[in-house]
Amino acid sequence: MSQLSPATADYVLSAKAGIESLEYIDDLLREYLLFRGFTSTLQAFESDLEQDRDQGFHADKIVDELLSMARELRVDSLQEYWKYLSFRFFSHLSPKYQRTTKMFEKRLLRLFLVSAAKAGRRHDIRTFMGRHGTELGQQSDWIPWLGLEYIDQPHERPEFEAYFADEWAASLRAALADFMQTVFPAMAVPRILLFDKDRREREALQRKLHIFEEHMRGETKITAHEVGDGSGPVGLVEDHIGPAVVSPRLLPALSTSGRPAELDHTTEPVHTSEPDRAAVHVVPTDEPSSVLRISQEDIFLEHNAGISMAKFSASGELIASYDDESVLRVWAPDPSSTQPKLKNELDFAVTAMAWDRRHTHLLY
Repeated sequence: MSQLSPATADYVLSAKAGIESLEYIDDLLREYLLFRGFTSTLQAFESDLEQDRDQGFHADKIVDELLSMARELRVDSLQEYWKYLSFRFFSHLSPKYQRTTKMFEKRLLRLFLVSAAKAGRRHDIRTFMGRHGTELGQQSDWIPWLGLEYIDQPHERPEFEAYFADEWAASLRAALADFMQTVFPAMAVPRILLFDKDRREREALQRKLHIFEEHMRGETKITAHEVGDGSGPVGLVEDHIGPAVVSPRLLPALSTSGRPAELDHTTEPVHTSEPDRAAVHVVPTDEPSSVLRISQEDIFLEHNAGISMAKFSASGELIASYDDESVLRVWAPDPSSTQPKLKNELDFAVTAMAWDRRHTHLLY
């Protein structure tokens, strides 16, 4: 799974905390409406809550509603509710999750067909296939299901056996509930749900203030990782792509004795000779690594989304980076470099990548 950028991770964490506190916020709204004397608005608010199709953003309740519709053979309601969820929630997801939503829709329809077969309701299967059989028949994995109504004891057939097992339905429920829990924080939630974000930002600012106060008294030395403890970039690419590591080409720049610095198996910071250079932690790794410093005047234009993964080539002359919008770029950190650049907009998720040590080839 790709790692989120700090800003995205902070937003998701805040949105999740706000959604989990939804009932508390609903109570605050009731108090506010009563305080303002908006009784008619309060009545409309209570009425909407009783008909809340979002189930208070409780993933388990939404999943149970979907499974009940499938098992009770209310396939029209099932499809209509899934269409609502797709517009309400799934449309906010990255395009790479479209296959996941299609997969869950397919499994819910198959749960309906299995439930109809168990109940001996062949006419429900016939009606469903009469409406959707032509469309579904264009997908090879649906072809065996087109004749389900004509098969006696389908649970004994190898192509259907797994779907009739209770374990399959249980795994479907667990997987769908996990998916729904990741969907909610991906929405653009209102500011009232981000109250926890404001609290954590205040705590981060207080920690920074404490560090600066100690520095002014001469008690501590400020380092990049201390100032950046909390939120916001502090001038290192590692704040966006993971732990700080050292590029083969930049090792001499980090030496304190005029000799090239060497990677060891400790996590002690390497201090530079200049007093204004921040300490950089060296993390043991088998991959070529880098510390790429960006001044406040520089603008990082290689990506438009948070970077989830990045790797230096063996020579240290190129960087391969992958972001949250499934864009893979190969570029040179040196602006004067003549190395060719590459940009690929992928239709699949990248979970790992590495450079060939003998050739300038990127594997992912």
